[in-house]
Amino acid sequence: MDKNKVELTVNAVKLLQKLGTDDGVRAALVSDPVGTLAGYGLQLDPALVPNSINLPSKEAFQEAFGRHVDWFSDPAAQMAFIFTVFFSGGSGQGGNG
Repeated sequence: MDKNKVELTVNAVKLLQKLGTDDGVRAALVSDPVGTLAGYGLQLDPALVPNSINLPSKEAFQEAFGRHVDWFSDPAAQMAFIFTVFFSGGSGQGGNG
């Protein structure tokens, strides 16, 4: 088993769980998505960040997490989930402004 993939999975699950419960982590993701994801070992190209990020409610996030928990064994699926859930509400593309 690849240690880096295991760490990525553990870190992604920690982040995703916190986004369903922790207002501080949610605010950090909205204000600094690249830095927040990097803090959990997830790299995101700043050019891919939409102009605004609208997270679902914590309750909606917890429900989605529960439905898709099996995805978290695959790092590529984790990133797909992150883009689908977190960045689908953004207006515009690229940049932070």
